[in-house]
This record gives sequence, structure tokens and C-alpha cells, in this order.
Amino acid sequence: MKDKIISLAITAMLMLAGWNLHETYIMSKQMVQIQAQVTELKQMVQMVKKTNNFVKNKFKKQQKKNKKKKKKDKG
Repeated sequence: MKDKIISLAITAMLMLAGWNLHETYIMSKQMVQIQAQVTELKQMVQMVKKTNNFVKNKFKKQQKKNKKKKKKDKG
């Protein structure tokens, strides 16, 4: 009877260790996916910032042209 209890306890420990390894593997895969998503988001943020700066500069140039044009029309 004592041997059965010990063997059941060892089996339970091995199963728990196997499950723990499996869960750890799944978590590591998820971490890699999350890191890839973070990298993509950072790249997207950089692209949006560049685009915003480009649009702001074009808008400022257009405003300057409009001011000069208004001055010429008045003068």
C-alpha cells in the first residue's frame, strides 16, 4: 500500500512538472508574439510621427504662400 501511494505521488509530481513545462513553453511563445507586436507598434508610431511632421511642414509652407499671395493682391 505504501508503494502505491509513493508511486502515485511521484506520478503526480511528474505530471505537474510536465504541465508546468508546457505552460512555460506556451508563455514564452506568447512573449515572443507580444515583443513582435510591440516592435511593430513602435515602427508605426515612428511612421505616424514622420507623416505628421511632413504634413505640418507642407501646411506651414502653404500658409506662407497664402500670406505672400494676399500681400501681393493687396499691394
